Amino acid sequence: EADRKLFQIVLREIGYPVELIICQNGEDLLKELAKPFPFSFSGSYRPVDLFITDLHLPDLEGIELTKRIRANPIMTHSSIAIYSGTIHEKKVQDSYAAGTNFFLYKPMAFHEWVYSLNGLLSFVRTIQRPRPKCHPVLKVAS
Repeated sequence: EADRKLFQIVLREIGYPVELIICQNGEDLLKELAKPFPFSFSGSYRPVDLFITDLHLPDLEGIELTKRIRANPIMTHSSIAIYSGTIHEKKVQDSYAAGTNFFLYKPMAFHEWVYSLNGLLSFVRTIQRPRPKCHPVLKVAS
């Protein structure tokens, strides 16, 4: 809960216009992904620019969630960041092998979160495919 509030504060501080959708666990996030994009006339699904997830979720591990996100063809161009207090090199390697783009270590001071999220969102904006003018979507599972 504290991490979710911190994300909201940091994103407001950075000043990025994002749609922040917060899910309680991995299964809730996967259900959210299955919903059609409400402003799409074609019935297509909402593209997501950046996912941020904890390595240890209540219902599945962040690595498994990454694999399931990557299995969705709509999310091919999405970036995924895992954050964790666990610093096991094998877990970090497994995260990258599953398709994670970034691994963030916690705890982080507020200025480190600001710096990290600013960098993540800047990176996401430079690599995204052409799409309609809209704000990026950021989903957080923690």
